[in-house]
Amino acid sequence: MHEVILSVGIDIGTSTTQLIFSRLTIENRASSYTVPRIDIVDKEVVYRSKIYFTPLRSATEIDAEAVKQIVREEYQAAGMTPEMLRTGAVIITGETARKENANEVLEALSDLAGDFVVATAGPDLESVLSARGAGTDALSKEKRTAIANVDIGGGTTGLAILKGGEVVQVEDEPTGGTHLSLVLAGNYHVPFAEAEEIKQDYSRHKEILPVLKAVVEKIATIINRYVKGKDIDTIYLCGGTCCLTGIEKIIEKETGIKTVKPENPFLVTPAGIAMNCQPA
Repeated sequence: MHEVILSVGIDIGTSTTQLIFSRLTIENRASSYTVPRIDIVDKEVVYRSKIYFTPLRSATEIDAEAVKQIVREEYQAAGMTPEMLRTGAVIITGETARKENANEVLEALSDLAGDFVVATAGPDLESVLSARGAGTDALSKEKRTAIANVDIGGGTTGLAILKGGEVVQVEDEPTGGTHLSLVLAGNYHVPFAEAEEIKQDYSRHKEILPVLKAVVEKIATIINRYVKGKDIDTIYLCGGTCCLTGIEKIIEKETGIKTVKPENPFLVTPAGIAMNCQPA
């Protein structure tokens, strides 16, 4: 018997915060008189929020009230209430997971998001969730090969190696989009906030790529450290930093492994959260 439920994924990353609501079709595949075994048999994204800069109170603290306001506004925009949700997760990832009040923020958001929405923090979570969101777990199982899913976020680069549909290795390194913005700020002699805007301006990517090439090559070196000798068939990129036009070509050249990225790499992690939560 099928049942349709609603799920939310709230991704609070180093640089950005985003929500995705999904409609999941679930089925109990256990036989009668046995422990229920609930599987997700279909998934559909029904609402994507705007992308927000993760609000910080200081270098060591998240602005909890500002984050809560984002969540409230996006629930309203999506036409959702906490009572409508049967499952979901609030995830604090990357460098934000190391902020002093990360757990306090999780508790506040867990109450706000809904009774069946869990909350957790950890820099390694992003790698696994983005692999689920990108579908690289299913692809590695289908192709019976090893795949590297690389999530280049604002503060960290997370890597998950998948074989036969299973995550066999997870790594997390403190290098990401923030470092690209710092290089741009220094090169153009502008404030960090303006450098972030330059980085996100697609019309300037051809201009700034040579400036950022050395940082991207460093990221590629980090990736290569973990994929070398692992018989990786393909590297799949995701995360906001991967929106930089041409980043996949540099990484492919440095690693010698075919490298691809989706059309909207910044959506992968929140989609992975919203579309892979089992109902309570």
